[in-house]
Amino acid sequence: MTRPAIGCFASLLAVTLVVSPISSAYESTLDSESIREAYFLGRRNDEKTVAFFDNYAKHLQMPDRGPYVSFIGLLTPYAQVAAHSQSVTGVYSAQQAEHDYESYRDTIRVRVRIEFTATYTALKDQKPANNNSRTQGFVFRPPDFWRDFCFELHQGNGSIKSRDIRGTPIYDDGGFSGAEVRLEYDAKEVKSEDTSFEAITPDGQHVLARFDLSKLR
Repeated sequence: MTRPAIGCFASLLAVTLVVSPISSAYESTLDSESIREAYFLGRRNDEKTVAFFDNYAKHLQMPDRGPYVSFIGLLTPYAQVAAHSQSVTGVYSAQQAEHDYESYRDTIRVRVRIEFTATYTALKDQKPANNNSRTQGFVFRPPDFWRDFCFELHQGNGSIKSRDIRGTPIYDDGGFSGAEVRLEYDAKEVKSEDTSFEAITPDGQHVLARFDLSKLR
């Protein structure tokens, strides 16, 4: 665990019968039936699967200035089973899905994508070595620059503490372009109700994403 921050086959008839993404609300712990439903939803990998995951992802607008929190996604235990089932290539059974579920059972996972912008770049100002120097330089931000951000999961009037947080730098054709932060929460502490996740940037932006867990699996 890393230190906390400072500052992603049955017949068609059988699949149709077992997949019901909106049949009930969020479950912190899944039984075998729910695991199988999520498994078939992920394996079908069609427009219904895409529509299901759209409810768990928030694509956010770029600010006028500062870092860009471009994406916040929340995965319930049910959505995690579906996502893992979708990602596995080759032969993968419902029995294997139940076994794999044990490795991440009772967790809520949140993924945050932070991107550099023209006003918050991979380079940052470097202060002069002494007050008498007029030399102004630049240095690359550290790979864990995301630790300057604050992340909070809210329900009601309170917040839920993460039990794990870690981040990885993002590189594209232009080089160092941002970071992806992943947080994990104890699902037993999360109720089936309106939930918000907030990312607070070093320059004071409050970026909010809302998820109604009473309507999500």
